[in-house]
Amino acid sequence: MRRLMMVTLLLCGLLLPRLHCQVKYEREYRVAATDFPENAQQFIAGCETKGKVKWLKEEHSEGYSWEAKFRKAGKHYSVEFDSLGQLQDVETIVRQREIDTAVWDAIHRALEARLGTTKVIRLQEQWTGNAAMLQRAILAGTAQPGITTCFEVECTARDRKHFRAYEVLTDAKGAILLVRPIAAPNTQNLDY
Repeated sequence: MRRLMMVTLLLCGLLLPRLHCQVKYEREYRVAATDFPENAQQFIAGCETKGKVKWLKEEHSEGYSWEAKFRKAGKHYSVEFDSLGQLQDVETIVRQREIDTAVWDAIHRALEARLGTTKVIRLQEQWTGNAAMLQRAILAGTAQPGITTCFEVECTARDRKHFRAYEVLTDAKGAILLVRPIAAPNTQNLDY
C-alpha cells in the first residue's frame, strides 16, 4: 500500500508540470524593426510587402518568439520566428467558406466530438516547411507543393458551467492534432 502511494505521488509530480504547460498563454507587444533578428528581417524583406509591417515580440509559456504581421494581396499574414530568428511557421486568416467543404465538415465534427458545442472565433491556415518554400507561398498567395498545411481554430466551448476559449490545431484533413485551453489575460480592470 505504501509503495503504491509513493508511485502515485511520483507520477503526479512528474505529470502535473506537463499538464500545466498545456495551457496557451501569450502576450504580444510591438518592437522596433531594428530589435528583430537580422535573418528574420531578411526573410520578411524577401516577401515583398508593400504596406506596413508590425514587428512583435511574443511571450508565451515556452519562452518568447518573434512575429511579423502584414497584408499582401488582401490577405493577412503572420510569420513566426523562434527566439534566434529561425522561421517556425506562416499563418494566414481564412474564412470557413474558403476551406474545402469536406475538410470543414471533418473539423466541425472533430470539434463537436472533443469539446461539445463550439463557436469559432478565428480560423487560420498554418504553413510549415523550409524558408524558401514558405517565401514562395507568400509571394504566390497560396500553399505550394512540399508545404505542410494545418488549420488553427480558436473557439469557445462550454466547460461544465462556464465558457472557455481553446486553440485547436488540425491537420489538412480536419483531424485534431492538439487542443489547448487559452489562459485569460490578466487585466488590471475590475471584471464583474
